[in-house]
Amino acid sequence: MDKIRIIFVREYLSRVKTKMFLLSTLLTPLGFILIMGLSIALSSWREDEATDIYLEDIGGKWEQQLKGQRGNLNFITDAPADVDAWLTEEKGRVHMLIDSTLHVSSPPLAEIRSAGNIPLSVKETIQDTLTQVIRQYRLAETGISSEALKRVNEEVKLKTLKVTEEGTERSSTGLAAILGYVMGFLIYIFMFTYGMIVMRGVMEEKTNRIVEIIISSVRPFQLMIGKLLSIACVGLTQFTIWIILIFALSTALTPMLGLKPADLQKAQGMSQGIDMPAEAKGENNNMMAEEIMAGMQNFDPMLIVYFLFYFLGGYLLYGSLFAAVGSAVDQETDAQQLMWPITIPLIIPMLMLGNIIQQPDGTLAVFASIFPLFSPVCMMVRLASVSVPWYELLASMLSLVLTFLAVIWLAGRIYRVGIFMYGKKPSIKEITRWIFS
Repeated sequence: MDKIRIIFVREYLSRVKTKMFLLSTLLTPLGFILIMGLSIALSSWREDEATDIYLEDIGGKWEQQLKGQRGNLNFITDAPADVDAWLTEEKGRVHMLIDSTLHVSSPPLAEIRSAGNIPLSVKETIQDTLTQVIRQYRLAETGISSEALKRVNEEVKLKTLKVTEEGTERSSTGLAAILGYVMGFLIYIFMFTYGMIVMRGVMEEKTNRIVEIIISSVRPFQLMIGKLLSIACVGLTQFTIWIILIFALSTALTPMLGLKPADLQKAQGMSQGIDMPAEAKGENNNMMAEEIMAGMQNFDPMLIVYFLFYFLGGYLLYGSLFAAVGSAVDQETDAQQLMWPITIPLIIPMLMLGNIIQQPDGTLAVFASIFPLFSPVCMMVRLASVSVPWYELLASMLSLVLTFLAVIWLAGRIYRVGIFMYGKKPSIKEITRWIFS
């Protein structure tokens, strides 16, 4: 145990003291916050310049209805002397030809021309504006008021509640699904990233013949265990620092970036010239705020404990396999051929996440959350979304621990032989012989 502790301390300190670790730990949260803020700011940024549209209405019904400024569209009904010349005089001008007498046809048709390619946003804005106008005409013809149509199309607002031993409390289904997806994705990223670090570290020591000196003092299995545990703690250290920095930076930089709640709403979708009613905006914002507040207030601290368990269990399971691959080869190109049996079980859970989020208690979700190769990712999605029965959670944890013990034994058998093999890429048959020799 003392030798494992010495290896653990050495490996841990040699990594956390490097400049690369410090830079990546400090700069990653800042880059994450800046990218998020920039994406929100850019998605809510729109050009104020209006698009001039010469409206030629054969039926003459919509000229007065559309004439003038509507959002970023400026409809002109006075015919230019030469339409084609008018279009080419200034960039962005549009000529729209429509017959308002045919608005009863389904679907209504219109034609737009420009000197160049018409931007997609302009095309969609024109299309949405005409749709609104035609809808109003059709409603007027049938004697249905816009207020009556609004009542007919009004969506049902669902208030989700959760029954617990303490009583009934507010819940947030959408926020829980997002949280589960993020936690499962983080575990996947950490398992793959730090597993690769383990493999490259073993290959480097083997290539530089450093391992021959180390093995003279410790057994190969002790070296592998010490390396796995140290890199796991490096990952936990980095993750903890990231959480603290992201929270602090997001609190400090949000006002500096000039982001407002309205920007978040604009980022979800613009109204393209016809604004959503203020009361509808307020109602949607209130419902969203209620769900977010409910999710934050009812956050289960045990999710952090489960996250740490499945992070460590998944990392130790796959990290030991990556260490075995690193000990069996000398070059990373050779390692790629032996990695596919490891990477496939890592990728499959990510393909299942959509189904698990939609049906967290379905057969596929239950199986994936108990099967040890998939459970580190899939069980976190279920734990964040629904109340998992205790026996399923216990079965998942026990299967993960037992599988890790079996894999660490298997990886140790490969490691003790492969660490001394040089200049030859072993076959699957040779690796199998190492295990049972």
